[in-house]
Amino acid sequence: KPSLLSSQSAKPDIFSEILNMKQKLQQLEIQISQAKQLKKQKVGELKRSPQSGELQNQEDVTESRIIHVTNVHYAASKEAISMLFS
Repeated sequence: KPSLLSSQSAKPDIFSEILNMKQKLQQLEIQISQAKQLKKQKVGELKRSPQSGELQNQEDVTESRIIHVTNVHYAASKEAISMLFS
């Protein structure tokens, strides 16, 4: 049968553990928010750089050339299908 003293001495340990976990959680949340801010800054810098405009144009051109083909025979090769559209 556990004594009353042993259960009372365990309570401060649990409370200190909870406090430690809350502090760690708060630190992680701060790190996450800092990482998000850094990511936003980097994305903003990329959008402002002249090279990113070139990359965006290349992506737009590539997306405009994509064709979705359905109901194709399973033996058809990618090359044979692409020749039909070139």
